[in-house]
Amino acid sequence: MLDLIEKGTPVTKKTLQHLGDWAIWVTLLLSLARGSGVLGADASRKMLRGRFDKDSGGGTPKGFRVYAAGIDDTAEAAETDIKPYVLALRGDSRVLLRDDKPIGFSVQVGPINASEAIRLGKIALLVLGPTHESGDDHQARLDKAAAQVGLERIWPLNDALPALGPTQISMANVSRLFTVMPIGADHSLMPKVLQEMHARET
Repeated sequence: MLDLIEKGTPVTKKTLQHLGDWAIWVTLLLSLARGSGVLGADASRKMLRGRFDKDSGGGTPKGFRVYAAGIDDTAEAAETDIKPYVLALRGDSRVLLRDDKPIGFSVQVGPINASEAIRLGKIALLVLGPTHESGDDHQARLDKAAAQVGLERIWPLNDALPALGPTQISMANVSRLFTVMPIGADHSLMPKVLQEMHARET
């Protein structure tokens, strides 16, 4: 995994799985240290404590997605005025639930980021928190959105490995891609009921 970070190779199933797993734990540690982030401090602490908990099964927390790209250091991609996608994060107290399904959205304190962007050696990473789905093709549309800024999914991993060849990446674009703030964002990846609420309000 260190060779992948420092040199951009080897891109193997093992190195990508290790990198994706590592990125998720680092994101949880960052959320805990800051008191806010992709998940709140309490949720991050609970997941970190469960890392080696036999009763909870341990292992990597479910629902996270990790995207990556190899970085071409000869030139950085131009920063563009991208329209971010607003997401409903699982564990966000602002998302009102009934039977674990979103029914509304309140204005109160919650996570400040839907994702964590990390530049690490030759690799750019984007760790996306667990989200409430917007439809049957929700996960595929998350991947398509990430591809717009040059990222490929490495967690959970497909059978076909991403190339992660050197790419001109704008970390500013990567960091702004997903948000939890609904103002000025694309709502198409929100649950349908929240999309309808937004449409009525605008």
